Parts: sequence; C-alpha cells; structure tokens
Amino acid sequence: MAAPRSADVQPMWRQFQLLPFTGMALGISVTLTLTMVVFTYLLFLNLFAQSFSRSLVIVLGVLVVVSLTTVLLTVTQLTYVTVTARQDRDVDAQRAAWQTRFDRFLAGGEVPQHLSALAQDELLQRREAQADHPDSARLAALYAGLGLRERDEALALRHRNGTTRALALERLVLLRDDRTLPVFLTLLRDARGSLRNLALLGAARALSVPGAPIPPDLTGVLTSGAFSTQQVREALCLIGPPAEPLVRHMAADARDRWRELAVDAATRLDPQRYADLADTLLRDPTPGVRAGALRLYAGGAPLHPGMHALVLAQAQDPAWAVRAMSAQAMRAFAQPPTVVLWRLLGDPNWWVRQHAAQTLARSEAGRAVLGRAVTEHPDRFARDMARTVTAELTVAANLTVPAGPSAPGVPLPVEPAGAAARA
Repeated sequence: MAAPRSADVQPMWRQFQLLPFTGMALGISVTLTLTMVVFTYLLFLNLFAQSFSRSLVIVLGVLVVVSLTTVLLTVTQLTYVTVTARQDRDVDAQRAAWQTRFDRFLAGGEVPQHLSALAQDELLQRREAQADHPDSARLAALYAGLGLRERDEALALRHRNGTTRALALERLVLLRDDRTLPVFLTLLRDARGSLRNLALLGAARALSVPGAPIPPDLTGVLTSGAFSTQQVREALCLIGPPAEPLVRHMAADARDRWRELAVDAATRLDPQRYADLADTLLRDPTPGVRAGALRLYAGGAPLHPGMHALVLAQAQDPAWAVRAMSAQAMRAFAQPPTVVLWRLLGDPNWWVRQHAAQTLARSEAGRAVLGRAVTEHPDRFARDMARTVTAELTVAANLTVPAGPSAPGVPLPVEPAGAAARA
C-alpha cells in the first residue's frame, strides 16, 4: 500500500496538473466545435446565395482555425510533458537528498528537525522495507518525535474530509506503531467502509507483534457484519499466532459461517496448535465445518484413537465435500483403511474418488489396492480414476520425481459442472 507522494490532499490527476490541462483541451475543443458550426452555417447561406467568393473565404477561415487549434493542442501537450518530466526529476533529486540525510541520521548524525511531505513518504517507505531491521524502530521514533504520528491520528479521527482521513490512516498503517492501535480499533466502527478496511489492516499489523494484547471486544467487531469473511480471514492470517484467542472464540460462535472461517483459519495458521478443535468440530451439524475439521485433523497430530472412528464415520456423510475431506484425512492414518477407500473410489462425486485414489497412492498397501481397482472394481468411474492415478505414479517414477498428492489443508476446489455425471 503506497503512501501519497505529495502534501496536497488531492487526487492524483489534479496533483500533476492534469486538471488544468484537461480544462484547456476541453475549452479549445468546444471553441473549435462552435467555430465550425458558425462557419458551416455561413457557408450554407453563401452557397445558397451563390456567392462563391465569400464561400471560398469561409473555407480558408475554417482551415486556418483548424490548423491553429491543432498547433495549440500540440504545444499544450508538449508543455505538459515537459513540466511533468521536470517535476519528476525534481522529486527524484529530493528523494535522493532525503535518503542521504536519513543515512546520516541512522549513522549517528544530525537529527532532522522538519520533514517535508516527500520526506515523510520516504521515511515510511524505508521503514516498511526494513520492518525487521533495528533502524526501522529509529525511523518510527523520529516520525513520532516530530509530532507526525499524533497529527495523523487526529486527522484520521476528526478531519471532515474523507480523503484526508484515508491518507492519514494509510500513513499510520505504514508506520506500524502499536501506540496507534486504539485509533485503529475506534475506526473499525466508522461509517465509511474504506476507513474500516484500512483500520482493519492497521489493527492486524499492530496485533501481529508477539505479546500484543488482543482486545476482548475485537471478536464481536469482526463478526458484526461490517467485514466480509474473506477480510476477517486475511486479518487473522496477518495477525498470525497472536490471533489464537480470536480463532478459538469464533470456533464456538453460534453462526455457521464464523465457525467455518475459524476452522479454515486454524488450518492455515498452525494445524497442530489447533488440533484439539477437530474433536469438537467433527461433530458440528454444518457440513462446511465438518469438512474444515477434517482438513484440520489431516494437518495436525491425531489426538486419540477415537478420532479415527470419527474420521471413518464422515466417509458416509451425505455432503460430498465432507466425504472428500474424509478421504483426504485418512492420509494421517498409519495404515490406510483400504476397505473404506475402495468404497469411496466408487463414489458418485469426482472429488471423492480423486481424494480416495490419492490417499491409496501414498502407501505400498494402498498402491496394491489401487492396482487391483484398475481391473476389478465394479464401478467404471472408479476404474478410470485408479487407472489415471496409477499412470501418474508410473510417470513420476520414470522421471524420478517423488509422487504424492496435494498437501493436506489445501482448500477443496469447486466441483466442475458435470464432473460427477454418470453414464
């Protein structure tokens, strides 16, 4: 997320003089159009009166006006290009000068007493690029020491102009100062969606620091409906390990979509850390939650032998996504349940058959069953799947590339239309 390049809180097209240029070009075009209308009207009158000499003068006048207008537009465009190129060179020179000053400051030299808008931009970009470097903290301290952090916080909270608030909030997001967390939490409830989204990004970055306290009411804000499930998922992943209280609280939410999101986030963050959730969520009444719990089980360490029975029971679930994830979760077993996987090879759904075949392909005993299925399975779709996976194993062996299915925890793709059609 790039910081603004100018102190003016204006859109980019106005900042670089495109508004005056566009106004000038529009004025010239309107003038040319009106002139052509007048000349055309006069030409029509003179031709109707059979005054050919005056008609010739009108035609020549039209040509002169068109030529002058073309020249004026060309000069205007060249002027604009020249001015903006000079501005770019000036900006690059100023950036280089501020980079040198920051290098001296970080080396123990003079502390800048004032930062221009360009210097503020350069400082924030440099801190972002060196987030894990000790110099990053010194740059943040310089920004705050000059009162710029407090200025941006005041602008983000109280300024009347939405663009000004958004740009100030964007600078605070780049600054990544944990003292700004209360501002982010306040703006999570703002009426403007763009400010809420920036505040969510800033809060997630601030809370990702190990040891940062999770506000007790943050879960309620995230699940209030102000943010989409995808935004909340990305925020949880950005927070990382400190998001554990949020994930566990959502896993106990009464609403299906938040339990589904919680189990998905747990699988993405650290399946072993959240493996204990699988025991409860495998009994959830919602198919999406059960499918997610099976992915979590496959990625984490099995908790107790009774979990095997739960996973095997999901192989008979009415929802195809749960059966498919059950076949995938069986890869965590020390020995594949070949009888169950043989039956899943004949499942009406393509994804269930594919996961069953891939699970069988992970062990020697499973590959033997897969080889028999090529010719002996009563379902022709199961034979096709077994033949396909066996061929893939053969090709992989010839290429000396380790054969293996997709890693557990990969989200189940949407079934292609007609993939499960039976002949």
